[in-house]
Amino acid sequence: MNSERVQRWFDFLFRKRSTANPFVIIPIVVALIGFSSGFTALVFVEHYRDFGVLSNLQSLQIETLLGGIRFEVLIFTLIGGFAGLGIAFAIHNPIKKIMEGTRQIARGNFDSTIDLDKLDEFALLGRDFNKMASALSKYFTGNIGSGWIIFDLNGIVISNDKGAERLLDVSSGELLAKDADWIMRSVSLNSQFKEAVELGINAHLESEEIEISGKDKREQVIEFSLSTVLLKDTEGKALAVAVIFKDLAKVSEIAERVQHADRLAALGSMAAGLAHEIRNPLSSIKGLAQLLGEKYEPDDSAKSYTRIMTHEIDRLDNVVSNLLNFSQLGPGKKKSCSLEDIVDQAAMLVQAESGKSKVKIIKRLPPDLPSIWGEDENLVQVFLNILLNAVQAAPVGSGVEIIGKLKPVKSEKGACVQIDIRNQGAPIDPKIRSKIFDPFFSTKKEGTGLGLAISHQIVSKHKGHLRVSRDGDFTVFTVEFPV
Repeated sequence: MNSERVQRWFDFLFRKRSTANPFVIIPIVVALIGFSSGFTALVFVEHYRDFGVLSNLQSLQIETLLGGIRFEVLIFTLIGGFAGLGIAFAIHNPIKKIMEGTRQIARGNFDSTIDLDKLDEFALLGRDFNKMASALSKYFTGNIGSGWIIFDLNGIVISNDKGAERLLDVSSGELLAKDADWIMRSVSLNSQFKEAVELGINAHLESEEIEISGKDKREQVIEFSLSTVLLKDTEGKALAVAVIFKDLAKVSEIAERVQHADRLAALGSMAAGLAHEIRNPLSSIKGLAQLLGEKYEPDDSAKSYTRIMTHEIDRLDNVVSNLLNFSQLGPGKKKSCSLEDIVDQAAMLVQAESGKSKVKIIKRLPPDLPSIWGEDENLVQVFLNILLNAVQAAPVGSGVEIIGKLKPVKSEKGACVQIDIRNQGAPIDPKIRSKIFDPFFSTKKEGTGLGLAISHQIVSKHKGHLRVSRDGDFTVFTVEFPV
């Protein structure tokens, strides 16, 4: 019986009172430390007085001395108690903030962060928490494109996550206390949405995944799948209905990325083997063609044939080199790279091509453009490939613009450097726009179809993005790198 009572007290003090513990245990411990130092002196004085060691002092002096020691014991105990409260507050407050941030993450708010200025010694833990929250926001909310809304049995929204707000294009907190009719009017959804919600509320039945569409406040078409799940208590009684959304456009984009990565991996392995098998006999064929050419006179037609053979072998060797570059892109030695210097180097290399077509390269890079962490030679290759395509596509006498800027990235709580390369060439056919970064896809007669594929691969390895768009009369290639 006594052991059970001790266990209950132990649980009360140390296990079940995590919020109160620091404000009880720490002040008591620190106060006891202050009390013990003075109490020890008090015990020694009283001990020596009882044994007559302090007989040379008058009793009034002894009592005065004891009173002073008792007063000091009281003061040190109070100071220790207040100091303990301060220490407890310094420990508990940051932990409370981190716990609140964790609860926000658990509720689905992946944009939640902690104010590092008020964490003091816990700032390092706070930074790690913010990194975790940013990663969750990016990979779950940003990439998966899902969300959820919970309705009570009266059909009123009692909770939702940020993903649902993004999918339905509503502001933070706007869905709370609303019903299905309001959501349908706000987002112009079809009747299947309300039917699925009412099926769960009235009949307590779950609906399988269905596809619905609508228009947001900007009249943009949105398409997503929807399913409902009943939330029940321990006795199986229905408490609420959860509506789960999936952005079909985002799901399709993720599937396309995975397929593209799989194709690149397979082609990379195949390309490496083919390149090595082709390059070895090419060297022999070129050598024999050159020897054969030496046997003919300069004006002999056979001599010109050997020159054509050598030229075509060189062109084929260039294709093989591109294959090797595509398949053997290693991590490289990364360092801090100035994008202004990299763009300048690529522009200088493409000057010969731009001079032929009288295309002017116009650079508009801000002087305070931050550096990025990367492999400079590969980055030069990226901009060289894009600039060559832009110059070749631009009309004679026109210009190719290179525009740089620093762009905030909300989902990652950071920023990225964005470089736009613009030309006034003919627009890219929308039917082939999604294929231009695929290996071996090219609309040029002499193109290998590897330039943009290699550029896309290099940018991806630097955790960046490469995309193409149309802005009025301009075709725009956009390259983004995280800072």
